[in-house]
Amino acid sequence: MPMKKLSLLLSFCILVWFSFAVTNITDEDLEWILTEVNGEIEKEIKIISISEETQSVKDDNTCGIDTKEKCEDEIDLAVKKLNEIWATIFSTSKDFMVSKNIRRDEAAKMFLKFAKWAKLEVSKKSWVSCSFSDLGKAWKDIVPMIWEVCEYGWFKWSKWKFMPLDNITNWQAVIVLVRLIDGKKEEEEWVSHYAENYMKKAEELWLLKDLWIKDISMRDKPAKRWLVAKLLYRSLNLQK
Repeated sequence: MPMKKLSLLLSFCILVWFSFAVTNITDEDLEWILTEVNGEIEKEIKIISISEETQSVKDDNTCGIDTKEKCEDEIDLAVKKLNEIWATIFSTSKDFMVSKNIRRDEAAKMFLKFAKWAKLEVSKKSWVSCSFSDLGKAWKDIVPMIWEVCEYGWFKWSKWKFMPLDNITNWQAVIVLVRLIDGKKEEEEWVSHYAENYMKKAEELWLLKDLWIKDISMRDKPAKRWLVAKLLYRSLNLQK
């Protein structure tokens, strides 16, 4: 039993003993004392339980979606590796700004560099028409890569806009990566959500170990830069 709970129990016993030791106390007074003490103890135990539960989740979270606890070493390695394969110009986690959301143009560059380094078999889609009106918003050095990524059909767009400044979501990042690794689309029909089989495949490959993005509530949230770095780093290790 935790020390705080034990202390509360001892305090309760002492108060009960004191109440019976005082000979002139009335039944009404005793009932009031016991009710008040019991109420205070229940509140304290509830507070302690919530605190312990929160700490347990925190301890189990080796790399939560919004934290970098216990995963900084892997992120450092990931950023260094991505720098080596020219997927990013940054070589440290600090410069890479791991806690920021990743833009679509930045993600496009990283996935393309990963595919080329890993020598994955990719092919241009004859049915794709790549004509965008908003690439002036993208980083200039990434624009040619956006054209190439578009021709491979990796990213979706809308109304002739690539939306380079928008964020790729958690599950979108997984979908693109699994398509690259498998070289094909997973079954997208007859499932509750088209990304379902991509997530299952990513779990089979241990890409999602210790990551909270498996939860449906994280599906459409913007992907953090550290998340994409970790996913790509783990995928690079699969290619060895």
